[in-house]
Amino acid sequence: MKDRRRQIITFIVGVSAVFWVLKMEYQRAGSPPKPAPNPELAGSYYQEGMIHLQKNELDQALASYQKALQENPRYADAYYGAGWIYYKKHQRNLALQNYSKALEVDPKYVNAYFGRGKIYQDGNQLDQAIKEYSQALKIDPQYQVIYTNRGDAYYIKDDLASALKDYQRALELDPKDLSALVHRGVVFEEQRKFEPALKDFNQALQMDPNRSEAYLNRGVLYKDQGKLDFALRDYLKALELEPKYPEAYYNLAWVHWQKGKLELALQEYGKAIELAPDFAWAYYERGLLQKQLGNLKPSQEDLQKAMELDKAFGKQPDP
Repeated sequence: MKDRRRQIITFIVGVSAVFWVLKMEYQRAGSPPKPAPNPELAGSYYQEGMIHLQKNELDQALASYQKALQENPRYADAYYGAGWIYYKKHQRNLALQNYSKALEVDPKYVNAYFGRGKIYQDGNQLDQAIKEYSQALKIDPQYQVIYTNRGDAYYIKDDLASALKDYQRALELDPKDLSALVHRGVVFEEQRKFEPALKDFNQALQMDPNRSEAYLNRGVLYKDQGKLDFALRDYLKALELEPKYPEAYYNLAWVHWQKGKLELALQEYGKAIELAPDFAWAYYERGLLQKQLGNLKPSQEDLQKAMELDKAFGKQPDP
């Protein structure tokens, strides 16, 4: 079940959050950049880049940051801004290089540690990600969003106690952090603490009735309690809000299967796989369902695909 939940939980850092990060870092700067051939011009280019960034003009923003660095090669903010743009453009190596350059200039540049942590987390280098997040929190113990991200990394490592501790701290600093609230509910659910889990999911939905992730995970909670009709309702609501939600189709398929609607379950697994072609659990369970239906060749193909995506499926028991 825990492995299955690793397929469910989602981690989102929006553009607005990054604007907040950039704004906070700009406010933290206690002094102008070190002397350069033209430090005032470097600062102007940096501000120009910020304006482009707010308009989501990434290429123009990057060009402005690079001009700033030409005028001041030790401009940590410009390295960070360039790194974030490379990250958004999925050029992770260049992003990592720029974050590291920012830290060469300023070893206490907290957002650069945060940025490197995100890159390592995306690459499933969880120990390194946690190291980066922890270094950032040594510099700024009040940096709320980093607790949420580090909690997510601990969760993926199946260190539920550490994840819960970080989500708790994140919520102490910001009770409106919906990601921390929903993910704490997931940890409670996996610990079989259904009452506090349900409370977290319900609170998240009171704060944001359109939070599809909260409906999905509350549905999983109901499913684990055997309340399949309630689970079905929440999965359908999640899909109403987010029609291209592979985890919702996957969980919906399982409920249909348990309720004896096998062909319908087969269709929902297919939708999950169409949206997420690397969804190993969906292939695996569809393979078992195909076997139950007597479709042996498709069953073998699905089970083989699941094992190609994740070798552990060669040892998985039937659900």
